[in-house]
Amino acid sequence: MAQGPAQQQDLIQKADAHLTRGEPGQAEVLMRRYLTRNPNDARANFFLAVALWFQGKVAQCDFFIRKAVALAPDVSKHQNLLGQVCMKTGKPEESVERCRLACELDPRDATAWNALGAMYMLLERAEEAAEPLRRAYELDRTDMTAVCNYAGCLADNARTEESCNVLAEGLARSPNDMAALITFAGMLNYPYGIGPEAKFALLTRLGAILDSFARGEVVHRVTDYDPERALRVGVVSADLRTHSCSFFLSSLFRHLLTSRGGGEIELFVYDSTAHPDATTSPRLRAMVGQERWRVVNGLSDEEVAKAAARDGIDIMIETGGHTGSSRVGAMAWKPAPVGVTWLGYPCTTGLKTIDWRIVDGVTDPAAAGSERWHTERLARLDEYGAGPFLCFDPGENLPEVRWQGLAGDRPIVFGSFNATKKVCQKTLDLWAAVLREVPGSRLLLKGHATPGGIGDRELRAGFEKRGVDPSRIEIVARTKTLDEHLRVYERVDIALDTFPYNGTTTTCEAMLMGVPVVTMAGDLHVSRVSASLLGAVGLADLVAESEAEFARQAGRLAADRGRLTELHGGLRARLLASPLCDQAAFADRFARVVRMMWRDACRKRAGV
Repeated sequence: MAQGPAQQQDLIQKADAHLTRGEPGQAEVLMRRYLTRNPNDARANFFLAVALWFQGKVAQCDFFIRKAVALAPDVSKHQNLLGQVCMKTGKPEESVERCRLACELDPRDATAWNALGAMYMLLERAEEAAEPLRRAYELDRTDMTAVCNYAGCLADNARTEESCNVLAEGLARSPNDMAALITFAGMLNYPYGIGPEAKFALLTRLGAILDSFARGEVVHRVTDYDPERALRVGVVSADLRTHSCSFFLSSLFRHLLTSRGGGEIELFVYDSTAHPDATTSPRLRAMVGQERWRVVNGLSDEEVAKAAARDGIDIMIETGGHTGSSRVGAMAWKPAPVGVTWLGYPCTTGLKTIDWRIVDGVTDPAAAGSERWHTERLARLDEYGAGPFLCFDPGENLPEVRWQGLAGDRPIVFGSFNATKKVCQKTLDLWAAVLREVPGSRLLLKGHATPGGIGDRELRAGFEKRGVDPSRIEIVARTKTLDEHLRVYERVDIALDTFPYNGTTTTCEAMLMGVPVVTMAGDLHVSRVSASLLGAVGLADLVAESEAEFARQAGRLAADRGRLTELHGGLRARLLASPLCDQAAFADRFARVVRMMWRDACRKRAGV
């Protein structure tokens, strides 16, 4: 016999209460029992779908939310959840349509607008995400998920400073919100003007919170502290796909096992990549070997740490810091006696459980007192042999270097392929000064901005404000393949770096395609990476120390057509022969640093 309305309402309220308390399993039991007698109750099907969603039971959730939608298609929340399920099950177009319908059904539902915008962001369609995320933010500024999504969208649409202001205001209301803290930790490196003291304060606060989750628990069980024994080194990364970090991880994966400098080393990889691809992901896995590759994407941070502990890892290296879906939080449980951060994040992590950060003497000069902005100790890789803190692997089947040359009176074309969020107001100042220095020159930009879209208009307005005719700016649409992306460099004479957040992959790619890069070095790692890379290929003279010098450097190079021709003809070979691309030598230096860290841990263990 079907239950009465009052009893039905009571059961659904109990299920809702379980969900509010974070008990989806109990809500599932309640709703399944109820639906055996009332299978066509739309609300019950919806609440069961929600309970399944929060437990990661996506396929079952899909069944019950579709049933709820079929029974009550005009309920915004039903369409909204189905939209999120569609994205998870690989139906992006249906996802957008369902989320858009949810907004139409209830235009005052901030959650629906936020979900629609988030779907667009996942599809890398930041232009279309702007309006729904603005609506979500305006409707409910207390929803920190909406705050973070809106901030990310602003940055991708060339409004970096406004993005950081939105996050700062959100944190003023909710100072310990983890999503906002992590998002701000990722964003605070992009604009100019956030000082090192403010960065360090926020990052140590975030690090302390992440450390507190482990409650002081140490999960590793390593007891053999012989300083010269064979070592097990673990690397945890969420970027094991076609991603900027993969261009640098492959050098380590390919050569660390056979490196000479650190003695015997066995490498394990903990892969938390959310969406592996069909090319880079299998290639990286083949370098390491299936037997030492662990897929940990569905595990909690604590479970990732315990997986490494079961493998007896001696030194655990995390590569993401406070970016994307990084698993830096796993380091709080001390999965290995030695914890290291390297590569993907240009600041301290703030975690006391991470012992070392790998850098070099250019990115983090000892004389500049770089240590004071880190909770980790700094290990400078160039103290163990010439070369920067990373090694670029350009891959295979590269397009030929083709350059349009400087025949006739063709104007110089400057270019930058850095992410649009790096193009802050200070970067616009630098670039506008270059365009004024070299009359008639043009600037070609390729990032997240869409030709004719919001980011395009923002950038052009920024140049016009600085006295540069916006018609001299060209925005190039994003390309689908790496080959297509690299071929756009054929149109660029000189690449201009961003500031304060320098390029890394973009600096290497420009040189790979024969394009020299002009950069400005700042005081912190984030604004000194290109100086390290250029120095490694013998182009330290293209590193400016001031804004005025940046414009002069670019102007001098533009006027020296002989040198430009020489660089475009020989820069790829120069790059490939440099320490920046010497993978075996890099792995050897890396192994020496790893061994130094282990010996240090052994001395401390012995009380020496």
